[in-house]
Amino acid sequence: MKKSVYKVNIKSVLAVMFACMLAFLCCFHQVMGIVNAGTVTSTDYIRVGLKKAFYGRSSIKINNKSVWIGLSYGNSYTETDKLISNSGFEITCDRTNFAILNGSFDSFDAALKKAKSVNSIYGLGVIPALTGLSKDKKGTWKLYIPYTSKTFAGNTVGVSRVKRTSVYMLKVKSDGGTFLCDCENARTNPQFAAGAKNDAGVGVISLAGSHFRGRIEAGTYGAAAVSAVNVIMFEDYLYGVVPMEMSSSWPMEALKAQAVACRSFSVASQGFGPSGSVKSYPTLNDTTQYQSYGGYDKESSRSNKAVYETRNTFVSYKNKVVRTYFYSTSGGATEAPEYLWGSKVAYLKSVPDIYENKPEKAPWTYEFSASKVASLVSGYGTNLGIVKRIDILKTSPSGRAVEMRISGTKGSVTLRKGQIRSAFGLPSTKVDVYNPGEDPDFVSAVNNTGNLSRCTLKGKTLISGKGAKTKISGSDQVAVTGKNNIKGYSLKTVKSGNFLFVGSGYGHGIGMSQSGARGMAEAGFGYKEILMHYFTGVEVN
Repeated sequence: MKKSVYKVNIKSVLAVMFACMLAFLCCFHQVMGIVNAGTVTSTDYIRVGLKKAFYGRSSIKINNKSVWIGLSYGNSYTETDKLISNSGFEITCDRTNFAILNGSFDSFDAALKKAKSVNSIYGLGVIPALTGLSKDKKGTWKLYIPYTSKTFAGNTVGVSRVKRTSVYMLKVKSDGGTFLCDCENARTNPQFAAGAKNDAGVGVISLAGSHFRGRIEAGTYGAAAVSAVNVIMFEDYLYGVVPMEMSSSWPMEALKAQAVACRSFSVASQGFGPSGSVKSYPTLNDTTQYQSYGGYDKESSRSNKAVYETRNTFVSYKNKVVRTYFYSTSGGATEAPEYLWGSKVAYLKSVPDIYENKPEKAPWTYEFSASKVASLVSGYGTNLGIVKRIDILKTSPSGRAVEMRISGTKGSVTLRKGQIRSAFGLPSTKVDVYNPGEDPDFVSAVNNTGNLSRCTLKGKTLISGKGAKTKISGSDQVAVTGKNNIKGYSLKTVKSGNFLFVGSGYGHGIGMSQSGARGMAEAGFGYKEILMHYFTGVEVN
C-alpha cells in the first residue's frame, strides 16, 4: 500500500501549540486565582479559643445531658462514644500518677463495666481512660489505676508496671461514669458535640450557660488548668462574629459588607482545620484581639442572612485574600497605615468617608488641666514642669495627628502616632488641640462685605445647599461635611487654663468604617461597592 505523504508547516504547528499553551495557562491562572482568593469553604472548620470566659479555668462544665465524644486527626474527626449524664460533664486536669491495666476496650461502656468489676474485687480505684483510636476507627479505652505501693501488691489484676502521668491528662466527671482522657498518648484533645439537636435543628453545646455550634475541644495545653476551644464550621463561626461587630438592626448591605470583611480578615489571618496541637492553644480567639465572637447566643436572623447570602465571598487583591481591617467610626476620612503602623499597604489608602452621617461614636471633646496633661505624659520622657502648650507638629492627609509636642517650663516631649491616642486615652487621633486662651468656637468666614473675618459659631444659623436653616446651639460639636473630609468644631466653654481636645472617630481608622458602611448602605450602595470604596483596587467575589 502506498504511504501517504503530508507536508507539515512547522511554523503553523508551533503557532497552534503556543496558542493552546497560552489558553491553558490563562485557564490555569483563572482557576488558581479563584483558589488563592477563596481557599476556605463553608464546610471547612476553624478553631476558636474561647479566651473571654473559658481559658485557664480550674474546671469547665458542659451542661448537655448527652454528648458525643470524639478525636480529630488532620481533617478527620471520629466520634467514639455517646455519653449520657443528667448532671452534665465537668472537665478538670489530672496530674495523678497512674499504672495501666493490661488490655483495651473499644467503647466507654465496656471499659466502665470492667473497671467496676475490678474495683468491686480489689478496690484499686480503676478508671477508664480514652487513649486514642484503633485502626478500625474505634475509640481505644484502657484502665488506669492510681500508682501506689498497693497497686502492685501481688499484681493480681495484671497491672503493667508502666508509670503514667501527664500534664495533658484530663478527668471528665459525670453521673454516667468518670473517665480520663490521656491527650498526650492520644496525640489530640477530646472534642464534645451535642448528643441531640435543639428546636431549631441545630446541635448546640452548652458551656456554663453559653451556647456554641459545632464542638467543644477541652485541653490543658500544658498548663495546670483547663481551656475550651470551639471547633466550628467557618460560616457558622461568622454567624457569631458579625452581630458582635455590627448591630443586626443596621441596613442589610452594611451587614453583608461586614460579613465579607469578617470572612476575609479571618482567612487572611489564620489557619484552618478541626484538629490542633495538644500543646498549643490556638492563636485565633474570641476577643477583639482578632474579631469578637459571641457564639450561638449572639446570633440574629438578619446577620445570619447577611452571612449566608454572601457565603464564600472574599475581598482579594491580586488574587490573594487580604486583611480587611474595620473599626467603628472614621470621623470623616479613613487613614493610610503608614501614618499609624509605619508601612504602606497597596489596598489600604486614605479615602473620604462623607456618608458617615450617623456616627456610632459621636464627635467628642476632652478637657485636661495642665497638671493632668503632665501626669498623662510622665511616662514618655522628661519632667515637663508646668505644661504651657500642646502643638500638633504633623498631621496625615486624613487630618489625624502624627506628631504632638507637649511643652512645659522644664522641657518638652514629642509623642508620635499611636502614642498620642494611648497617652490621653482618646477614641482616635483625628483631633485638634486648643491651648488655654484659644477658643475653638471661632472660625474664619466670609462676612457680608466679602471679607474674611473670624466669627463665633454658637448662636449662628447654618443654611444648607437646599436652603434648610439650622440654628447652632448647645455645648456639643458642630460637624461640617466637605468634599473629602468632615471637620468638627466645639461649642464648649473651656475652664480657664485648661487644654481642649476636639476630635471625631473611634478606632485606628484603617480600612472600613462601620458607621460609614451604614451611611453608604442607607444612601443606596451595595455591599460590594462599600467594600471597594474602603479597600482600594480590590475585587469582591
